Amino acid sequence: MSNGIIEQVSNHAFRNMAGKVLERNDFILTAVFERHLKEALGIQIRNYEHLGMTDPFYLFVNLVGAVGLAGSPHGPLHYGAPQRIDDDLLQVPEILLERRDEEAVNSAVASIMEVLWNAFGFTERPRY
Repeated sequence: MSNGIIEQVSNHAFRNMAGKVLERNDFILTAVFERHLKEALGIQIRNYEHLGMTDPFYLFVNLVGAVGLAGSPHGPLHYGAPQRIDDDLLQVPEILLERRDEEAVNSAVASIMEVLWNAFGFTERPRY
């Protein structure tokens, strides 16, 4: 029986500008992570439309092997996070997407990024 669960995995945010995989416990480029998350959601929404799946649906995001990871919008020399993640599995609370429009997707991604910034020790999204 099919339950409609689709899993996607990516390590794009863990690569530097040249596409080289970063050393373990280095940092995550949060701007890249956010962009790739929006792109992945857009692709998945098109897949759902192709399959005839209807709204709503849930979004789950987990960072596996996250212990020691630091965050930065532009790299380790630009406004790095005040703390590293202290858990190997960072689970973002599930998000209900009731609509597939751009506003709903942007809101969901903003919620995910807020959790990520909080995990890095910020009380809100850093201003760049």
